[in-house]
Amino acid sequence: MKKVSIITAMYNGEKFIKQMINSVLLQTYENWELIIIDNYSNDNTEEVIKNFSDKKVQVFGKLIMSSFYSNRLTLEARRVDF
Repeated sequence: MKKVSIITAMYNGEKFIKQMINSVLLQTYENWELIIIDNYSNDNTEEVIKNFSDKKVQVFGKLIMSSFYSNRLTLEARRVDF
């Protein structure tokens, strides 16, 4: 089974990030990783993400960057086939 990366950027997503992560966790496909780039949120986004104990959920927090650099970082961070 091939491993899949799910990559998302987030800014002040405290209200929605828990629902998004839970949606990914409920998928039937099991060989995945979730990479979240927190683009220097000033709410509790990073804390909400850190409450998840699943090692498949990774957060790169407090980064200010353009979408180009965000995409490059996540592509370098991934450890998958797709």
